[in-house]
Formats: sequence, structure tokens, C-alpha cells
Amino acid sequence: MGAIDLKKLYKDVFSAKENIISVIDVPKFNYLMISGEGHPSETMFKEAVEALYNVAYTIKMIHRIKDASIPNGFFEFVVPPLQCQSWLIDTDKKFAWKLFILQPDFVDDNLIQTAIKIVERKGKNLPLLHNLKLVELNEGKCVQCLHIGPFNTVKSTYVKIENYMKEKGFSINGLWNEIYLSDKRKTLPEKLRTIIRCPVIKI
Repeated sequence: MGAIDLKKLYKDVFSAKENIISVIDVPKFNYLMISGEGHPSETMFKEAVEALYNVAYTIKMIHRIKDASIPNGFFEFVVPPLQCQSWLIDTDKKFAWKLFILQPDFVDDNLIQTAIKIVERKGKNLPLLHNLKLVELNEGKCVQCLHIGPFNTVKSTYVKIENYMKEKGFSINGLWNEIYLSDKRKTLPEKLRTIIRCPVIKI
């Protein structure tokens, strides 16, 4: 049996179509999460992403790490896409954000702390490593659409979703969420695929 791809296992949650808005129910999941403030181009955001991925991939490989205990229920899995919730916290357009990566059910707080210690032993300079935590997120009913193109053009898809919500009588019921399906290091900007999602409630 190969590694389980959670993105495929929860296909509705990690797939959408360009220019077609869909309404889905997102189950309650556990996520590895880190939060901070500042623009995504700034140092804190980059350090948060690095810390998040280092621990996420350590959890993925825990069964191959010498002297590490394999957790009950462990299975090999593909690390899911990065997700980001962001919002403005003052009139100067200062951002606050939360970064998430979905975790399998066998991941608990003890495993995360074990993974953090393993990463620390590697001697990497990851100042935000201990800001990581396991959180539960229950987005529930959501409206979403796929955006294809550079990150600085996503506003057009936000506008489409907002217009759809007005037309269908939906109100925002949580933070907007961006799910990054592409690796920006390996993908041309015009081909980047990002799901834009918003939790909603019927007015």
C-alpha cells in the first residue's frame, strides 16, 4: 500500500473549478498551525512557512527516524497543501495570518512536540519552531472557487465569490481561506492554482 494522499481522500475539500463557484461542507479537521503578523513578503511569514513544513515533513517521516516512537494508527501519507487565513488588524493595512497544514488523525500534541525536538537536533535556525500547535478547525458550509494565476490577481476571484454570496443570500461565517495547490518554487506564476474559500451561513 502506498502513501495515502489526503488531498485525494478529501477530494471535495481540495478541488475546485476555475470560474465555477461551488458550495461544500468542510468536515472538522486537525491542523498543524502557526500564526503571526506582517505581509507575506516579510521575514516572519517566510520563517513561519519554513517551521511549518519542517515539522510537517518530520511527522510524515517519523517511522523512518531512528529511536522515534511510531504513533498508534500511523500510516504513510502525502503532506497536504498549505492553507492561509489572513485579515487586516489596523487601518495601516497590517496583516495578521494563520498558516495551516491538515494532519492525519494519529497526530497529537505529543507527536508534534517530538517532531519539534527532532527538527531542533538538526541545528536549523528556525526561530518560530515553538509557535507551532495542533488546532481544530471546523469551517462547515463554505463557498469556494479555483483561482489560476499569480497571487496578486486573486482579488478577481474574491469578487466573484462575494457576488455569488449576495445573489444566493449567504453571509460570511468565518475567515477566508486560501489553499495553495501549487508549489510556487516549481510553477510559473500564471499557472499557480489556489482555492479561495469562505465559510458561509444563509441569511
